[in-house]
Amino acid sequence: MMHGRYGFMRPNNAPDEKPKITWGLMKRVWIYARPYRWWIVGMLAMTLATTGLGLLTPLILRELIDKTLPARDLHRLLWLTIALVTIPLVTASINVFLRQFNARVGEGVTYDLRVDLFAYLQRMSLGFFTHTKAAS
Repeated sequence: MMHGRYGFMRPNNAPDEKPKITWGLMKRVWIYARPYRWWIVGMLAMTLATTGLGLLTPLILRELIDKTLPARDLHRLLWLTIALVTIPLVTASINVFLRQFNARVGEGVTYDLRVDLFAYLQRMSLGFFTHTKAAS
């Protein structure tokens, strides 16, 4: 382990090596994610909704090919066509909100981390800054 630029410990990993995910790390991440938990739940719900809508398209196509076209049911054909056009529109609009939620959570957590880092640096003694060399 080496000390990072801000006095935090960082692993001595190779550039292509992923850091190890531990329970301690997950607890620390959860501390910053907790204020955004309802936004995260909303993101999960929207992701599940878009996944479900994506799974409907093959089912509609199966219904269209196997039953509606051989029976020459124009009324059913109209409704299945409307569904096939509506699903991508609904999915796209859900994805717009999903991106907004994602940006809000990501930027919020980043902001909170920066505020805590700045507060941490403000509490450090002047001697630390005069005796510690900057990493190059």
